Amino acid sequence: MVPVGPDPARWVSNRRRRGRILLTTAALVVVITAPAVAFTLVSRDTTPDVATSPTLTVPATTASTSPTPTATPEVEPTDVPVAAMLQQSDVPAEFTYEGEDIDGDWTLEFSGQFCAPPNNMGDQAFGVNRGASFRSGTGPESTAILERVDRHSVTDARVYLQAVRNMVQGCVPVAMPVTWTVVREGFAGDESLILTLEIDGYHSTYVVVRHGGLVAQIWYKDATSPDPVQLGQRAAARLCAGTTAC
Repeated sequence: MVPVGPDPARWVSNRRRRGRILLTTAALVVVITAPAVAFTLVSRDTTPDVATSPTLTVPATTASTSPTPTATPEVEPTDVPVAAMLQQSDVPAEFTYEGEDIDGDWTLEFSGQFCAPPNNMGDQAFGVNRGASFRSGTGPESTAILERVDRHSVTDARVYLQAVRNMVQGCVPVAMPVTWTVVREGFAGDESLILTLEIDGYHSTYVVVRHGGLVAQIWYKDATSPDPVQLGQRAAARLCAGTTAC
């Protein structure tokens, strides 16, 4: 397991185990703002104070800083090559590559458990995958950037991205307030999303990128650390080493 410090997902995992009996019907309140679309969901039975989520600033335009990818293979691989993952030079200098162990409660599938079916990613199958872990600092105050790349058929990869959108837009929270926000779309690869998640006051960021049948999801808890657009563009460039779709 990757020790990601006191990150929100580990805290929420414990909270979820204590709060299974609190399942409740929830109403969806959609708040649309520019440039982000925020979907704020709270329990119908209570009237909680709505905290203002921190603003994630994303430049309107980003200079092309994507790495030159490894040559696109002539035949579609059946695995996820190491070259298709984020590399040390792709992340901020304070983060150090620590290997492929990305165990932990952080993925979109895990976070989707806090949304009621059917918009909870529960029917999405894992593909052949590989992980990459980068860490800054040591001990409980350390932070991490985690990446998982899954190989699907192109059709299944498209279905996966649509399932992510359905979850963000249609999440009915289970046990506690959940807020998903779409920060940006369409900035890298064939499809791409920047998402922020707030669960009970804890915040994290997801960058999701698809190239052909490869889907990369990247997670970190500090919304001000890497530039998510640049990180997504670099991830998309790396994916080209593992697919003929580029």
